Amino acid sequence: MKSESARYVELLERRLTLLASLIQTLEAWRKAFIGFDLQTAEQRIAEEEQFCRTIQTVDAEIANLQARRAERAGLAPRTGELGWPEGSETGAGLRERALAALNRMAAAQNELRRLNEGNQAILRRSRQTVNALRNLFISFAPTYASPASPSAGMVYQERI
Repeated sequence: MKSESARYVELLERRLTLLASLIQTLEAWRKAFIGFDLQTAEQRIAEEEQFCRTIQTVDAEIANLQARRAERAGLAPRTGELGWPEGSETGAGLRERALAALNRMAAAQNELRRLNEGNQAILRRSRQTVNALRNLFISFAPTYASPASPSAGMVYQERI
């Protein structure tokens, strides 16, 4: 059976893999959206949602593991943050892997934040463009109205 520390490092590395996949999906969404490939963009959104659900599951496992460890040590659990469990029962090799994973996770989180901010800017700009086009259409709507129907009983004659 794996030690809790080994399981913790395994979960951190799994989360890193999921974050890397999420980053790739966000980049693919951006390319599809900018290229007006809305079907691909919708597929990427569905993939993004699936990755987020999986990451939430892994986060819950990490939080449970941290809470159990803190309870055994007589400390209050800090499940809102990631960190290396104090007093690890394993050697320095596993500790170094965990610290390296945490550093990579911080970099991945920063990259995700940057991508999300960029995607939000794209969506805000798209909304502004759609609103501008809608306002333009509304202001010229009378121009595009269908012609009035002729009044009843009007007779057209043609000269021969």
